[in-house]
Amino acid sequence: MLERVQKAINHGSKVFGAAGGFAIAFLAILVAYSAISRYAFDKAVFFMEELAGLLLLACAFLSFAYVFVQGRHIKLTLITGKLPLWARNWLEIITGVVSLFYLIIFIKLSYDFTYTSFRLDCHSHDAGLYEVPWMSIMPLSILMFSLAVLMFVLARVLKLWSTRNKKKES
Repeated sequence: MLERVQKAINHGSKVFGAAGGFAIAFLAILVAYSAISRYAFDKAVFFMEELAGLLLLACAFLSFAYVFVQGRHIKLTLITGKLPLWARNWLEIITGVVSLFYLIIFIKLSYDFTYTSFRLDCHSHDAGLYEVPWMSIMPLSILMFSLAVLMFVLARVLKLWSTRNKKKES
């Protein structure tokens, strides 16, 4: 059961990561088009700044879960690398639980922010882009990230529990 959940989270994180990659590609194309349009045709793309900011938000938030699941996030091992394995495992569990606490708060706040924007029918100032789909990226991507962190913490706890039981049996 736990393996199926882990596979689903891995697959979901890959989907989110691919969407973040498409956001980066679209951002690069948009910036190139804007530069060519400005210098070759003397015509600026009026929605460039707003859409570029939204795409930057998308590529950042959509990448969190994928980067974490792949283990490519920043790791501060200067001190933790000198700790024994059991202490590192416990430290990872503690930091994972603390992270989950703050991620849940962020999900709640970003959901409220998105819902308020939906109720107010928010659009960007200059281009009039509807902002709610972009804002919904925040709670959805952090929810996926939270699930990945939760599975990481559960895996660490199960690992410690199984090694503890093996030591008792010996």
